[in-house]
Amino acid sequence: MRMFGLGPKHLMRKWGSRLLHVGVMGIDGMDGRVTLGPGGVPTVSFDTDARTRAMWAAAKAGFRHVIEDGAGGRMLPSWEEIRDDSFTIHPLGTCRMATSPELGVVRHDGAVWKAGGGVHEGLYVMDTSTFSAPIGVNTSLTAAAVAERACDLMVSAGV
Repeated sequence: MRMFGLGPKHLMRKWGSRLLHVGVMGIDGMDGRVTLGPGGVPTVSFDTDARTRAMWAAAKAGFRHVIEDGAGGRMLPSWEEIRDDSFTIHPLGTCRMATSPELGVVRHDGAVWKAGGGVHEGLYVMDTSTFSAPIGVNTSLTAAAVAERACDLMVSAGV
């Protein structure tokens, strides 16, 4: 089944307010990669390891138990069953925070490292891409804290 177009529209018409979309938060195997493709276009890919697949299977089994056994509902196929791929709602770590340009992309204050050392003047990153690993909870408060700290440091430095 396609995820967009008339098929999902008819599914929503059939199920309406009785259709519940469920997302799972967890600590995955950090197996996503961002690479530059033709023309410098970034491509995100997930080569899911056994730990990540086991987390998905456990989450799916738990929700199936709650929905089907507990509530008498029916669980529809998941994204990876329909599309044979995966996605993430909160990708992390594409601009990791680190103590040097050899280890990451940004400094502790969000300033972007130059390849040879030093930082690019006026260029800052202050979002979930600076996280070094999955955090297992909603990312919004942590992202806000990282950005607030970086802004405080910028103000203190007179930037």
